[in-house]
Amino acid sequence: MTLDVIKHHRWWFAISSTLVIISLISIFTKGFNFGIDYTGGTIVEVVFDQPVEVSQVRDVTVNK
Repeated sequence: MTLDVIKHHRWWFAISSTLVIISLISIFTKGFNFGIDYTGGTIVEVVFDQPVEVSQVRDVTVNK
């Protein structure tokens, strides 16, 4: 199987242009969604033996 890229160059240009335009629209409308790596901060994962209410965890972490 051969793929004649040069013969279909207009199709490839149209496909790549469409993808670039979609990407730019997405960037300008939604912006970037940076993870913790770029925004700074800390992720803390805690494992409990029994179920705990969120309010209890917040009380302990805010008071420390």
